[in-house]
Amino acid sequence: MLKVLIVDDEPFVREGLKLIIPWEEYGFSICGEGIDGKDGLDKILSLDPDLVLMDIKMPGMYGIEVVKSARDNGHLGKYIMLTGYSDFEYARTSIILGVSDYILKPIDEDELIAAIKKVRSVIENENDIKRHIRNSEQILRQEVLKDIITGEEKQSVDDTRLKDSNIDMNFNSFQVAIVQYSEIKTETSNKELFETVRELLETEDNVELTFFENKAMLLLKGTDATKSLLILEKLHKRLSGRLKTNIIITLGRTVENKEDIVNSYKDAKELIGTMFFYSGTRILAWDQMKDEVGIDSAEEPTGELSKYVEEIYTYLEINDSDRIAEVFRNFELYLKRSKFSPEKVKGLYIDIFVELKERVLANYTQLAGSMPSNEEVISIIYEKENFQELMDYIEELVSSISGKICNTSSDNVVRRVINYMEKNYNKPLRLEALAELFNYNSAYLGKIFRSYTGENFNSYLDRIRIDNAKELLTQKDLKIYEVSERVGFKNKDYFFSKFKKYVGVSPKEYKRQSD
Repeated sequence: MLKVLIVDDEPFVREGLKLIIPWEEYGFSICGEGIDGKDGLDKILSLDPDLVLMDIKMPGMYGIEVVKSARDNGHLGKYIMLTGYSDFEYARTSIILGVSDYILKPIDEDELIAAIKKVRSVIENENDIKRHIRNSEQILRQEVLKDIITGEEKQSVDDTRLKDSNIDMNFNSFQVAIVQYSEIKTETSNKELFETVRELLETEDNVELTFFENKAMLLLKGTDATKSLLILEKLHKRLSGRLKTNIIITLGRTVENKEDIVNSYKDAKELIGTMFFYSGTRILAWDQMKDEVGIDSAEEPTGELSKYVEEIYTYLEINDSDRIAEVFRNFELYLKRSKFSPEKVKGLYIDIFVELKERVLANYTQLAGSMPSNEEVISIIYEKENFQELMDYIEELVSSISGKICNTSSDNVVRRVINYMEKNYNKPLRLEALAELFNYNSAYLGKIFRSYTGENFNSYLDRIRIDNAKELLTQKDLKIYEVSERVGFKNKDYFFSKFKKYVGVSPKEYKRQSD
């Protein structure tokens, strides 16, 4: 019998789960109950259940926190999470921790039974693999290879064990590759993956194979990065054809001694998390990735979300799709370097949309009825399975908003020009250049600008610059000529004359009065 542990802070839920399912009929026996997250974690570590049925929100620790802590402490059992509708998206993120399924409350008996049967099938497949390895003459070889790759038991991989396992480690380079399904496949067991990889690698020299964490682990010995990729390309092509499903392979860095093999293994594991960014990519290699996005950089990635939002909004108002795309490309690079999870990436794009929408509606209130709701956008973003789909949707969304702004009245055109001036007053601005930027005739733009503001373009720009200069002059560490340059006046004398015209006193006198 497989052991099942029920963890929920509501006693009637625990009792109901014990009664509504004929556990023994499906090969399970209840080994205990947990009354909250902390108690559940203690029971998991002491009872070592094969399956944990657990509420996602409980006092003390949330269900996902329990799973992570249990995994960190070596628990290899399966989990089914119970969740309310409001936590449904949160529950979906638990899949990355190896949670087998999630069930919405109130619990449907048939749905729960289907999930239990699926988990039992997975456990039986894994046990088949374990029995296969135990019953083979390769058991010692598998254990030693796992110890070498994970680096968990360096002391155990001594010369005697290496000799007994018949593993030759006299090479000057090593790399670790991980082979796995791109998604959970209930119809194809992990045993089939392992057996197929083993069969396909029989003709390859100096490639060792073991299986743990439901993945095939390859140790490539004495090959350079180019040769390793050739081997893996060939393997991927044959695997995909044989298993008729998507396979992903990640390849860690090249190391020169067996003590550092664990670093190559960690690289390969880390790259699995970046697959979200590379839809359609068959093989991700650490050596290539570090050149593309600086994945090995010791520096923290720079850049604030607000900086990207500011740039996108600026180009959104002038409908410059090329510049918008450029900002998104830079943001993509930032995300890859930051090594954010898919959930974090989606959350950041939601933040971008919400802030952009707030800015648009603050300046163009008449667009309120034509803007998509936050709930609609959030729902669509969370449905995206890879980064390219997410980017395509976001760029299309921003382009649509930009088009709506550009189709507004002449008053709104002037407001867009003013917004641009207020953000870029320190740059050389000319009416002719802005007219070209906003796709308007300069004479017509000048006419509607004066009609809306009561001033001509240059006078309005001077006033924006002087208003900002007044604020900068109150800062004691700035000299007057520095203030002049910062607000866009390249000629100091011209700045003095304009300042006195609008303020009534010279910059020097204004600065003295503000001290």
